[in-house]
Amino acid sequence: MLVIISLVAVGCDSQYAMRRDHAPLVTPMVSAPLPPPAMPLPSALPAPVSQDAKMEWFREAKYGLFIHWGLYCIPAGEWQGRAVPGIGEWIMNREQIPVAEYSQLTNQFNPVQFDAEAWVQMAQDAGMKYIVITSKHHDGFAMYHSLVSPYNIYDATPFHRDPIRELAEACARHGLKFGFYYSQAQDWHEPGGAGNTWDFGPDDVKEKSGAYDEGRAAGKGIALKLWAGVSDVVRHAAHDDGRARPAVCGHRAFAATGVFD
Repeated sequence: MLVIISLVAVGCDSQYAMRRDHAPLVTPMVSAPLPPPAMPLPSALPAPVSQDAKMEWFREAKYGLFIHWGLYCIPAGEWQGRAVPGIGEWIMNREQIPVAEYSQLTNQFNPVQFDAEAWVQMAQDAGMKYIVITSKHHDGFAMYHSLVSPYNIYDATPFHRDPIRELAEACARHGLKFGFYYSQAQDWHEPGGAGNTWDFGPDDVKEKSGAYDEGRAAGKGIALKLWAGVSDVVRHAAHDDGRARPAVCGHRAFAATGVFD
């Protein structure tokens, strides 16, 4: 069984409350204790000999937690005072919000009450065996300290912390496996990424033009962000026993990367 949590406005623990017109109302928040000093994460072990062996632990675990968390939890399904149908993490797409406008949410994203230790302890107390979190959803915003794009929680927000690393370390301390959802081809922030047709034109034109490959070569598009980004995530994923193995699933138009200890 997989428990899915989508964090909304309160779940973001932002220091900002939002009026219906999305003007921020600053409210005092008590910060969670700072995380313990970063622990070294060991390198990955070799991949298992077969897919069946790779999934053995998953079949045995049965019960885990999937967390959706990102910039989209600030509007929480509303934009400019109007409810937007559909799931909250798709609000940029549903409303066709320009990149220049949507990216301003980074100025408000400051989850000062985030406590990785408390989150992992809650999951463990509930009997969960693993946690999966959105490290980068389709909006292109990385919830970890990316080395290839400044559009991430560490560099672009007042929070200036890496919650993915903190969660990886907390999971290591508690013996829980830790995995990631990572959106690949679908990236609405990048000109070469799929899905953003209101800023960057039709997807089939991008494909024919080679924008995807050019973005990879230039270090600006989704392809390079994908592979270098996954490398970043993998180094966060290794735990005490050193097992960190990426697995890519999906098709060309939409794919997600799962990385598990």
